[in-house]
Amino acid sequence: MIHFFKKYFIKNGDVGEMNNFQRYIINIAVTVMVVMALFPPWNMNVSRGRVIDLGYAPVFLPPTYKQTNLSGTINMETLIVQWVAVIIVAAWGYKMKSHK
Repeated sequence: MIHFFKKYFIKNGDVGEMNNFQRYIINIAVTVMVVMALFPPWNMNVSRGRVIDLGYAPVFLPPTYKQTNLSGTINMETLIVQWVAVIIVAAWGYKMKSHK
């Protein structure tokens, strides 16, 4: 991920070194994305396209619907949107503190 930021957000191909704030931004973004992956949003598809939101739960302990044994699936669309939002905010913060 650091290579991605260096390649696309530093001008004139000058890779240079990142400052401490930029390292901090990237580390925070990666940590947030890992936590999001460990506690993803869950939903359950029921009859006729109806979807029930099951909230957030650990990936290793899927939530069940009420008192049944029916478990949900990870809502990948929401998870990807959340990851993209983190990447955009991290890229903005990285660029704001780039070398002049």
